Amino acid sequence: QSYNNLGLIYFKAGKYEEAREALKKSLSLGEVYTTYENLAVVNMAMGDHQDNILFIRQTLTKLPQSAKLWTVLAIENYQLNQFADAQSAIRKAYMYDKSPSTRYYYNAIMNRETLKTDIGIH
Repeated sequence: QSYNNLGLIYFKAGKYEEAREALKKSLSLGEVYTTYENLAVVNMAMGDHQDNILFIRQTLTKLPQSAKLWTVLAIENYQLNQFADAQSAIRKAYMYDKSPSTRYYYNAIMNRETLKTDIGIH
């Protein structure tokens, strides 16, 4: 958990490479679902869209009910103009979480509106 927290600090400071390394270290010490979610958000912030999509798809086999992973996957696909994949992913996110944040992404992606991508980590 300490390395996950360190990753959060680096992320908030805009030090994405350091954040990614801290989160990878956290994963190597033991799997925590929030670390996977945070790593997906950091990867998205770094612009590693294709690699991040692969990472998220692999992670979803372990954490299929993670609304945050489904949301990040939807955003990544949307940014690559893969609208059908984005809509499919955001539907799954919304099935697991109907919070205002998920609802925002659901509505924006389903209506093909401009997205904000500052999803944040925890």
